[in-house]
Amino acid sequence: MSMKSLAETHRRALRGLSLDQYGYVTPTNAEALGVPAIELRKIAQRGGLVHVAYGLYRFADIPITEFDTFMEAVLRCGPDAHLTATQSSRSTDSRSSTHDGSASVRHTESVGHSPTRSR
Repeated sequence: MSMKSLAETHRRALRGLSLDQYGYVTPTNAEALGVPAIELRKIAQRGGLVHVAYGLYRFADIPITEFDTFMEAVLRCGPDAHLTATQSSRSTDSRSSTHDGSASVRHTESVGHSPTRSR
């Protein structure tokens, strides 16, 4: 396999995974697919990815949704992070969401405590 086709294979694998993560990929994702993490930087240099933050990239051609910021927050915190929402009892409009839009990302430490980061 030529270097160009190997790079394209890596890009397709990463893009396929990113579709389940609102366009985002991490070095950990890459390694799980058998793609060297250095390929993320190479793809970004060629314009295929946007470097969002340390260890976080996004395919710019994947449409942005209202949920992107939540996925970004979870991925910034690491593989054990999860998102929780707080319910609002102040809503007076029956058509509005049952959530007030506030959310927190929790990262479960192996020692058993869960620091909370608000977004």
